[in-house]
Amino acid sequence: MRTENIAQRLRRLIAAAVDAGRYKSLGEFLEKNGLSNGAIQELETRLAKDPKASMLPSTARKYATGLSIPIAYILNGDAQEDDIVFDKYPERAQAMRAARGLMIAERAIQAVLREDPGGRPSVMWWFRRIETEEQNAAPTADSGSHKI
Repeated sequence: MRTENIAQRLRRLIAAAVDAGRYKSLGEFLEKNGLSNGAIQELETRLAKDPKASMLPSTARKYATGLSIPIAYILNGDAQEDDIVFDKYPERAQAMRAARGLMIAERAIQAVLREDPGGRPSVMWWFRRIETEEQNAAPTADSGSHKI
């Protein structure tokens, strides 16, 4: 089985970020993150000559920052695929990871995924929204009793 090289991984990850609405195009991703238009092609050329070629940590950091993912995943593919979440709102993706780590109900997370508040709410704002959705969906202690 052939494994994915760095350039292929970058193309896949950037495409997922574009599909999620985080960027309009590959070009916008590169521009907003201070990368040249030919950055990936240059890497592909180097990989064709030397399959073990890599990139400078500073360049990898630009990709990782732009995608809000660990730099180790850019360089080595070292991460659980479930940890890689692309979202129009990177802060929401961080809140989702935290909520899943705390085993908050998935239905609460999914409810918040449908929201589009505009702007850029903080990670804490998104996390509180997820908590609120979980509390709203939880049955109350007296929900089974009706007094007349």
